[in-house]
Amino acid sequence: MHGIVLTNLDRYLRTKGVPSSTPSAYNGESVYDDAQLELLLAQGVAHLTPTTREQLLEQFGRHLALETFPSLAPDFYERHGTFQSCLLSVEDQIHTVVRSALPGAAPPHLRVTALGEAGVVIAYTSARKLCPLLLGLVAGTAEKYETQIEATEALCALRGDPWCSIVVQAETRPQ
Repeated sequence: MHGIVLTNLDRYLRTKGVPSSTPSAYNGESVYDDAQLELLLAQGVAHLTPTTREQLLEQFGRHLALETFPSLAPDFYERHGTFQSCLLSVEDQIHTVVRSALPGAAPPHLRVTALGEAGVVIAYTSARKLCPLLLGLVAGTAEKYETQIEATEALCALRGDPWCSIVVQAETRPQ
């Protein structure tokens, strides 16, 4: 798991009153065993009862999309300007770069196609099965771009499907 994700999950949990259990901060330029993610999630769920692991992942995904990623890459968000454009470019402009720049990093594979003028269909493949995190990222990105969405999971790895397929109907909110 990428250190940036772990660092920000730890920070996010602390804002919710969950004590940090990490002896030192994660390095944003390093890759860690996935067990570190599961440890943080388990602590969050234990302290934020009745929150489930899936709910916590979705809430954290929303936080990443609204707070963390825009502060790390403001030009990316400005350059794309719309919800659809942003999501259509994540795999090529972010995940591919992470894979080549950080050996051992394993962001999910996304195949995103346009759906109408504002929506997308996302095929998500990852052994981690962090589809709730993706749903939160999608919801947060929509909020960032002031776009109303309705996301439906046609397929879900957590339900036993080989990958996730998320259909996102979208329309830009009137100004």
